[in-house]
Amino acid sequence: MKVIFPYLALAPRLTLWQEFVNSSSCLEEVIVITVAENKEAFLSLDLRLSVVVVEVLADTSYHEAIRKALLSLADSTQDLEEIAILPPAFVIDDKTLVYAKNLLHKDCTLVFMDQDDNVVHRIEDKNKVELSDYTLYPAYDKEPQREDYATFLLGFYKSLSMLFNLEECQRLQAHYLYKYFYLRLYAQKKYTAHIVNNRFFFDAGETLCCNRVYAQDLEYARALPQFFKKPPEFRGLRRLLGCAYADSHFYLCLFSKILRVRIKREPRFPKNAMVYRKVNPVKSFPVKRAAIVAGFTKNGEISKSTFNYLCKIRENCDYVVFVADSLATPSCIEILAKLTDALIIERHREYDFGSYKRGFMLLQDNGILGKVDSLLLCNDSIDFVGESTALDEIFVKAKDYDAYGLCYATYGFGERLKRHHYAWVKMPHLQSYFVILQKKAFLAPAFGDFMQKIKRLKNKREIIKQYEMGFSSMLKSLGLSLGSYYPFDEHNVVNPYVIYLSGHLDRPLFTKHMLSHTAYVSE
Repeated sequence: MKVIFPYLALAPRLTLWQEFVNSSSCLEEVIVITVAENKEAFLSLDLRLSVVVVEVLADTSYHEAIRKALLSLADSTQDLEEIAILPPAFVIDDKTLVYAKNLLHKDCTLVFMDQDDNVVHRIEDKNKVELSDYTLYPAYDKEPQREDYATFLLGFYKSLSMLFNLEECQRLQAHYLYKYFYLRLYAQKKYTAHIVNNRFFFDAGETLCCNRVYAQDLEYARALPQFFKKPPEFRGLRRLLGCAYADSHFYLCLFSKILRVRIKREPRFPKNAMVYRKVNPVKSFPVKRAAIVAGFTKNGEISKSTFNYLCKIRENCDYVVFVADSLATPSCIEILAKLTDALIIERHREYDFGSYKRGFMLLQDNGILGKVDSLLLCNDSIDFVGESTALDEIFVKAKDYDAYGLCYATYGFGERLKRHHYAWVKMPHLQSYFVILQKKAFLAPAFGDFMQKIKRLKNKREIIKQYEMGFSSMLKSLGLSLGSYYPFDEHNVVNPYVIYLSGHLDRPLFTKHMLSHTAYVSE
């Protein structure tokens, strides 16, 4: 593996850098990008590998510096040879380099290590942290953030050369460069891998601080359709005072200045969409498992993925309640009525936990809750893509715990810092899109009190904090045992669904999806 170190005009901590280069068994060639005054310092180091220095001017952009280094390798590098780009802020271990190399293949041509998804340790903490103690996880198609230009990047030489030579992105100096690469590959139906949860050392004094060019980068990015949809044009008198709606935003033009405002609109349903409620009596045979499924019938219809998921739940549960925070068409209601024992279709605006509350109260009021051994709470934000027997296996494993989820997240929202910003704190909790509860949990009076107190909250982060995280806190306060199907890692700072519920896994059981292009079923 060849490694490019873009030091540009920075004076690196040469001793630490020298230790890393000499201790790594993965490096075959080292290419340093630096200015003339730093050149001799690198060439005079006692290194086990020869160093190639690519000299640049102090004001050379990050993009141009990397492109120049790649050009210097043209005659000595094969197309499928791995090239790593490692900024001076990071020192990583061989385990990470090998892991990243193994993630590359014909469909995955870039690997990032995201700064935002790692706990960052200062250099002075080096003796307290053993990098080899931590687990590495791949996450696919996780869009880079604006700061991710200063991150580890690995790719095949051919892919990197092609990307860094694209004319349309050459004006992007830093913040949107790697995001551009991601979007371009995604459009080509290729995907990128992201290493998450590896601990690395970070020296704030050596970062590539590009805040000074962020505004300029943002201006360039806005001109590229991959990043932002262009606002509507205002012509003539409308340039003095005009208003338009596009891309879920209102645009106000006042004396040629355009202001973009997002106003959340209520979902629209067909004219024949309606409120509906039905409850079937308890079946004569023993009811062992009940399920409350929270959903949203967009456009008054049920998506194919939710329909298939509901069919699998029907096969594994004796009593199924579906609660939609929406309205539904008569044909959709007819489909849902065949798959469920109880059905509540109404716009309550309390999101999934509001649906869980209504389903729970229905079971309680109709004397069904005390007759079941286990209760599943799940929503339609995930798809079940495995075999039906796998779902039964999860129910069997859940018997060993009072509350059992798919994923057990390690971190969550802590203190509210300002309007939409919260501290990111260690607070293990079950993720609420799939939780199986035993009698000891759902029959506890505190559980019923928690459900009764659920109300409408507008801030989604506050919903997660009060209800998803608060749900686990309530269960723990009762002394109940919590477990998860996918392994819990107390050091994992990443949302576990990114790791375990990815559609790019070889044989996933569940996939987590966002609202996007969705197919719907009809009668």
